[in-house]
Amino acid sequence: MATTAPTAAGGLTLPLARIHVPENVRALNAEHVGALAASIALQGMLVPIVVCPVEADVAATGVEYELVAGFHRVAAADKLGLADVPAVIRDSAGEQADRAVENIVSCRGRHETINADRAGMPMSG
Repeated sequence: MATTAPTAAGGLTLPLARIHVPENVRALNAEHVGALAASIALQGMLVPIVVCPVEADVAATGVEYELVAGFHRVAAADKLGLADVPAVIRDSAGEQADRAVENIVSCRGRHETINADRAGMPMSG
């Protein structure tokens, strides 16, 4: 379930300093970050990042949210020196379920690719 709190622009903004970027994200593409930074500088951030609240023990460190989607947008905002970014907050339980499904689908796709390569056959669907 996504939640937002109103701001002057009608959405939620969060300080970058309070967002934890997990270690298990994909590699950062510097060219993509540069293009996003140029777009954000010109038009603002049109698509908000997605975060979920961190556990209480992590929150004690001053970090309140974990990044779920928008790794390159956060890097571009950081490159521009932005303090705050537009965000959507999702609840942790729903986010964990979404991640589990995404991991299963991704894993299944990799296995289909590997098996098709081994068999020399085209992949299904």
